[in-house]
Amino acid sequence: MIKYTIISFLVLLSTLCGAEVFVNATLDSNTILIGQQATITLKVDLSMNDQVYEWPNIGDTIIDKVEVVSLGKIDTLLDISKNEKAYMQKIRITSFDSGFYAIPPFKFSVNNTIEESPPLLFSVLTIPIDTTKAKIYDIKGPITAKFSILDWIWHYKFVLLQGLVLIALIILLIYLLTKKQPTPTNDIVKEPTRPAHLIALEKIDWLVEQKLWQNNKTKEYYSLLSEILRAYLEKRYKILAQEQTTDEIMTSIKYFEIDEISRSKLRQVLMLSDLVKFAKEKPIPNENEMCIKNAIEFINETAPKPQNTEDKV
Repeated sequence: MIKYTIISFLVLLSTLCGAEVFVNATLDSNTILIGQQATITLKVDLSMNDQVYEWPNIGDTIIDKVEVVSLGKIDTLLDISKNEKAYMQKIRITSFDSGFYAIPPFKFSVNNTIEESPPLLFSVLTIPIDTTKAKIYDIKGPITAKFSILDWIWHYKFVLLQGLVLIALIILLIYLLTKKQPTPTNDIVKEPTRPAHLIALEKIDWLVEQKLWQNNKTKEYYSLLSEILRAYLEKRYKILAQEQTTDEIMTSIKYFEIDEISRSKLRQVLMLSDLVKFAKEKPIPNENEMCIKNAIEFINETAPKPQNTEDKV
């Protein structure tokens, strides 16, 4: 018990101290030849309590004449021991115009404050040509190519394919029109869709009955609890919670009418689940019971309120 108390105190102390927000942008090469590629790495280092609310919006070009070849996903790096995290994204760029380019700072919204990366200098050089050794040849004239029936079929393959598809559609339409349709019956009754909060609460009741953390299956316990909450968020608020990180989920739900107390309960469950799954955290029994309590209260507090029948009169 003393060990867990010391660990909790150290985590609380590191949380209160926080970490300095550091925004950076680097180039793996400041000079390329025309048509070659370079990589810009965007990185934000911050504490677990800090939030990145807005990431730079990268389009087809960084600046005029500097094009974006590919845009990597935003990766999340966690350092639980230092209470720090980092977000990183790689951008492949190229240019087909020689010259020197100044890439302006990238702007990030961190904790409702605009943070800027340092500007980058980027030069594109032409391919050097040794005129003393190069040989210049006349442009060759047009060459007459042989053309066979197979070449004709290959040349018009899309037209022929469209014709075959059209014939198949006509045959299918004739079949459907001439096919005897079954007499519709009214025996099939569509089952109404069950509310998302009822499904989530039933799953939590089932999870409690399994007594996983009591049998040293803490990781499986928190994985299932996190999955139940994410499934509820997807059905309740139509967000891709199963594919999002905890920070991305908290950012997504800020647009919905959820009070701060309920948000804190959701954040506590998801953050502790991440620590157990990825950092091998071992919560104490009180924390395990508190997570279930917070999950149930969050679902009940955000469930759709029943309509008052008197309002319909």
